[in-house]
Amino acid sequence: MTHFISILLAILVTLMLASPAGFSKEAKKSGPSKPKATQETKKPAPKSDKEKGGIQYSPPQPKKEQAKKPYLKHCADVVYIRGDLREKRASEDRWLVAHEGTPDYLYDHLKTGSGSDSVATIEFVNGSQVGINKGTELLIESESSAKDVTERSFARKITLKAGTLWAKVRKAEAEENLQFHTRGGVIGVKGTELIIDATGETTTVDVLEGSVDYTRGGKTTTIQEGTTLEAKTSGELKTTKMDKAELRKQKEKQFEELSRAVSIAGSIP
Repeated sequence: MTHFISILLAILVTLMLASPAGFSKEAKKSGPSKPKATQETKKPAPKSDKEKGGIQYSPPQPKKEQAKKPYLKHCADVVYIRGDLREKRASEDRWLVAHEGTPDYLYDHLKTGSGSDSVATIEFVNGSQVGINKGTELLIESESSAKDVTERSFARKITLKAGTLWAKVRKAEAEENLQFHTRGGVIGVKGTELIIDATGETTTVDVLEGSVDYTRGGKTTTIQEGTTLEAKTSGELKTTKMDKAELRKQKEKQFEELSRAVSIAGSIP
């Protein structure tokens, strides 16, 4: 027993003597290392949206103006046709064959065939009627500020490019007054029956009922019923006065088919 205690004490003494040196070595081995000299580093440039895989930003570009399609504004209807009548919408590049009941819209282009039996009549939403003779071409160009109860448009300007029109224009308010434009001048109508013939270098206006205002070069002349006005593109004007019943008789004979087309279509109330 005594021998065992002696051995144990010897081991403890040995451990106590060896511990400081051991700890010292471990301390040297595991002690904090000196900080290494660091080089000054530059901050990396921020990555672009493309490098990040995100959406790239681009400043807003001005929008390209697109051609506006004209809005179809109903202003008349075909009420009578004999022969050939064709129409071309402002939004179309081709001529369409018209029939009785075909609607007419603002900016429509109309023309009749050159055959002797080609005549037609259109009726505007305010009740005014325009008979279109053979070989005639016209354009409905503008509208008045007035509308009917269904918001349909009242035509304000009709350009007669060539041919003959027989018009029965219903008496209207000032903003509804219809104008016929020809090479020979502008015919303002307030409530009238008249014939306009634009052939070659001469525009002829026959006033059967009421009166019209003829304007050219800033000068306006009032033409009364029973009067025929001849206006040449050269500027020459000539008026002839006669009994209105006799004038009507002459024109019904001269434009027999056209006169019939307007009569069949009905009278203005």
